[in-house]
This record gives sequence, structure tokens and C-alpha cells, in this order.
Amino acid sequence: MNFIDASKFMLFGDFQKSSTSIFKFASNLAVMLGIYSLSASIFVGLGQKTGQLFDKLKPLEAYSWNVTGALAGIVLFSCLSNFQLGPGLWLIVAGMLYWMLEKRPAPIFLIVLGITYIVYLAPLFASKLYGPEYMTTAWSPYYRIDVKRSRLGPDNHNVPIGYDIYINYDSFQTMADCTSATLAQIEESTRKKLLDFYERSFHVLPKKNPDVLILGAGTGSDVAAALRCNSNHVDAVEIDRSIYELGKILHPEHPYDSQKVTVHIMDARTFLKTATRKYDIIVYALLDSHTAFSSLSSLRTDNYVFTTESFSDAARLLKPEGYIAVCFICWPDWLWDRHCKDLYLGSQSMPQGYFWVTSLPTGFLVASPAINAKTPISFSHPPRKIDLNSKIPEITDDWPFLFLPERGIPETYIFPVLAVLIASLLPISRSIVSGSTTLLNWQMFCLGMGFMLLEVRAMSAMSLLAGATWTVNSIVIAGVMVVILLANLLAIHISGRAIWCLIPTAIAAIFLSNLVEVSNLNTLPAVLSNVVGSAVYLCPLFFAGAVFATLFKQTEKPSQAFAFNMFGGLLGVALEYLSMSFGIRALCYVGAAIYTSVLLLEGLRNRIRS
Repeated sequence: MNFIDASKFMLFGDFQKSSTSIFKFASNLAVMLGIYSLSASIFVGLGQKTGQLFDKLKPLEAYSWNVTGALAGIVLFSCLSNFQLGPGLWLIVAGMLYWMLEKRPAPIFLIVLGITYIVYLAPLFASKLYGPEYMTTAWSPYYRIDVKRSRLGPDNHNVPIGYDIYINYDSFQTMADCTSATLAQIEESTRKKLLDFYERSFHVLPKKNPDVLILGAGTGSDVAAALRCNSNHVDAVEIDRSIYELGKILHPEHPYDSQKVTVHIMDARTFLKTATRKYDIIVYALLDSHTAFSSLSSLRTDNYVFTTESFSDAARLLKPEGYIAVCFICWPDWLWDRHCKDLYLGSQSMPQGYFWVTSLPTGFLVASPAINAKTPISFSHPPRKIDLNSKIPEITDDWPFLFLPERGIPETYIFPVLAVLIASLLPISRSIVSGSTTLLNWQMFCLGMGFMLLEVRAMSAMSLLAGATWTVNSIVIAGVMVVILLANLLAIHISGRAIWCLIPTAIAAIFLSNLVEVSNLNTLPAVLSNVVGSAVYLCPLFFAGAVFATLFKQTEKPSQAFAFNMFGGLLGVALEYLSMSFGIRALCYVGAAIYTSVLLLEGLRNRIRS
């Protein structure tokens, strides 16, 4: 997986619904299924061993140990991620753990593979891919990061211009060297384009010594531009510490060493909600979601930065004469319309728009209550018409799918998802065909679906509340594991008849949590809002876990019941795509319907037993 450039295997080449030949569609589908099969095959042996161990213990005892192991795995993963360690070391650690469990050749193979990857394979593939200018590869909790030297073309005598950064093999940004010594070696028109690319946000309106906020500061080129434009102070927000550290070490202008710059390693949306300082200029830089120009990008963490609620948070931080500048890659026309509409709805002011094409079509929007159609704006690029009557749906915190042109599940998802579900049905197909499945198995199946949907809802809510960072996600997942263990503890001390109270309580908790808006919790102090939010959004998971544990302890074949639960969870992952049509909060209603079906199955099971 680490050596595959996913962009070469997209099911379509542009934003339109269908422009791909049947042959290309089939070949890409085959590649995706092949990757899935290879990934799934890794867990076949582990799954068989888990099933054997499940049948040797009491159901709840086995499940509790399994969840405890998952919790330990989350902690270990967080530690490895915190130290920015790559997959080679992950393989070594996994091999050592398996060796402690069973002294067999396979764990030794993992360790050897990890060492070989670090010492030989990783440098070899990177040097082949990026050529002689390749420098190094770094790993963050979010990405693989490759660095290579950047040079201008022959027309500019191949002058070194800094470093190019690639994220997961995709061009991300350049640490541009705009020092006077380097600029003096560059042809005048190229020099002007280079400076304009980074400084355009600061030349829109004359601002003397502005206070600047940059969202998506990256390796620091936008920060360096703000300093060249005599900014008084720059708050630089970057979610990825590894990206920031590369910029601090390698950027030719060393912008992060300036005393005028304050760096905030955090989610941009969280900063907007919690900041109190006012700014003359707020820059939405080319954030990393723009490296995936298709609906296949699905839900990216930074898509929440472009919702109408996000722009509203930004407008709150503007000084009376301040403005918001948004720069974005603008391939299809509807993406231009979407950004215009979202910025208008969020800032409550008519944007001014500009558009130009270099290597990629680029859009630039400026909005402020102080700007109107007659405001003189100094900008070198041609203006573009803004149509606020466009039918393109705006993106919101509940529907944050930036790269979907309309509500609905993209056609490119349907066949791969169906193929994966059919392939995953094979492990339990024998039980279904033989008729050995029970109503309890189907309850396990439904509970797997429902729990996955509730987990997605909780994750999205907590991301908005505390930030869509890897740390928050790890804490939330660990919290889910703890909630499951507490639910197991409750189930141990109650009888099976308690299920008639637990399921309605779970359904009630689902509806109540959905009534609580994250925006209302944000009005509370930070610590209190996180505590209350955790209680509100994890509460349905606690009761859902208690329902599962109460039923699971009644099974006579734990491994079979758990297999049905796992397949239900996979179907739940597929059902998550319904949020692309109805929004993320709608997943709770689907989850409530699933738990209602569990209650009906329980009634049918009791009738059969009586």
C-alpha cells in the first residue's frame, strides 16, 4: 500500500459523474479489490486465532480482553505516531509482539521486513520516484511526507528555489526561497509571478503593519510572505507538527524563527472558535484538501474549515476594516460557486472574486463588511463573476463534503462498496446457507451496524468540539473502548431481561444527543465543553455497548456471533455514505431504526423460546 500512488487508480478522471471507459473502470475496480483483498488477507490468520480463543472463554470475558487489547493498541499507536515513526518501525513492533505470543517464523519475517523497509526499500522507492533531487522522507500521524530540492526551469538557469513537499506522493507545497540573493538570479517576469503567488493576500487592500492570521501555514511560505509585507504579528495555524518542523528547519527564509510569528499546532477550525484576538487579514491558504480534486476525497478533516459556520467564526475575528482572503484550486465551475456562496453566507458580505490559470486553475476570494462593489482593490489577476443564485448546495458542519457537487452518493462509490460487501460475506456464508444462524446472530449483525453509525456521529461531533486532530481522534477511540468496558461491567451484573430497558434507553440517548448542537457547547469554557460533549456523544455508545454485552453473554457460539457482529460493522461503514445524501446527524436516525429492529428481533426470539 505504501508504494501505490492512489491518484492513478481513481475511478474517474474529473468532477463529472461519468467520463471513464468501461475498461478503465473495470481495471481500477480490480486494483481496488486487489488492494482490499491483500489488506484483508493480513487479518485472516489473526481472525481465526481470535475465534478459537473466543470459544475457549466465556463470551463477555473474551470480548472484554479483546477490547482491552484494542485499547492498548490505540495507546501504542498514539505513542508511535507521537514520535513520528514510520511503517517500518510499526512492522518491527508488531513482529516483536507476535513473537512474544508465539515463537514462529512469521513474526521474524515481519521484523526483517521492517528493517529491510527502513534501510533499503523506502530510500530505493523514493529515489526512483523523485530522482536525484530527492532529499528525505518524514512521517506524521497524518501523512507520508517527501522532500526534494526545487529548481526553476532552464529559462531561469535551473536556479535552486527551495524545496518541494509531497504528501502521500501528491504535490503539496513549496518552501520558496524569496530572499533577495535568489530573486536576483531569476528572470523578472518569473520573479513577479513568484512573489505575487505568495503575497497576493496581503496586497488586496493597503494595510500598514497588519495583524495576520494564516490558516494552513504549512512549511511557512505564506508566513514568510506576510513578514516581507511588513506584518506586525502573524498567528500561524498548522495542524501537522511534522510539516511545521520541516519548515522550521529547511525553509530558506526561516519565517518561524521570527519573533513576530506565533505558531499554533492545532486544528484551524478549533483556533477560529477559541481565538479572541482581532485581525486585519485572515488567510485561508491552499489547505491540503485541495490536493485531491474529486469526490473520492470524501470527508477530510479540513473540510470543516470551509463550511459556512467556519467562515462565520472567521468573520467574528476581523477588525472593522479587516478582510478574509481565500485561495483555492478551482477546477470545476461549481467549486467556484460553492466557495462564493459559503463565504457570503458565513461572512454576511459580498465577496470579490478573481480567477487565473497557471499550472492549475486558481480561485481567489476576498470578503469583508468593509468591502463592496465600489471598493478599489489592487490586484493583478482578472475578476470573475459571482453568482449567489447557483443551485450548488453550501457545505455545513452537518454536510461537510467539499468535493461533492450535490447531495447523494457518487456513482464511483457504489460498485466498489458492493463488491467489498459481497467479498466480506463469504466468511459467514456457510452459516447462512446451512441454516445454523440464529436470531441472536442477526441481532449481533444489527448491533454491529448500529454501533458503527453511532461511532461515526460521535467522532464527527467531537472533531468539531475539540478539533479534528489525530490526538483528539485517538482519545475519542480510546474513550469508546473504555465505554465498552464499562458497558461490559454493567452487563455482568444484570440479567438478560434488562435488554427491554436497555434498548429503549439507548434509542432515547441517541435522540437526545442529536438534539445537542456542538455550537451550543462551544459557548461553555473549553474544559467544561469537552467534558459535557464527551458525556453527551459517548452516552449512546455506552448503552449500545450494554445492549451488545447483555445479548452477547447469552450466545453459545461466541466466535460465530462475533463474526456476524463484525460483518454488521462492515455494512455499517457502508451505511455511513448515507451522510453524503442526508447529513451526518441523520446517521443517528438510521442507528435508532436499527436498534428498534434489535428490539423487535428480541421479541420474536422470546416468542420462539416460549
